[in-house]
Amino acid sequence: LGAFAMRQLFSFGPETHGKGKMVFQWNPQGNHLATAGHTRKVFIWDRNGRLYDEIHLPSPETKVPGDEDKPCCAALAWDSSGDQLALLPTGVGFLLLYSQGTRETQRIDTNMKDLCFLSWAKNAS
Repeated sequence: LGAFAMRQLFSFGPETHGKGKMVFQWNPQGNHLATAGHTRKVFIWDRNGRLYDEIHLPSPETKVPGDEDKPCCAALAWDSSGDQLALLPTGVGFLLLYSQGTRETQRIDTNMKDLCFLSWAKNAS
């Protein structure tokens, strides 16, 4: 077996995401990385660390003690083709679908609060 060496592609500091925890998800092809921290923004980066897009999230509908320690998104999940990203913002009763091709978001109401995980497929079979 050959030696496997990891190399750092890029890094982020608190000036981008704020202090504390963050969530991230590579798209299936490994070309784009979605990240979210405490700034109510989701960033899409190319694999060289260049900003591809920025998604502004709405303020939470309700404030819950302890939420200030959580990232602005409970989860991020790309579809299997890497064309769409589902975002689960904290403190709201909806999720967002981001289309990488058009750079637009679509709101999907869930009528549920405090969702904490996300799994989906663009085409169900």
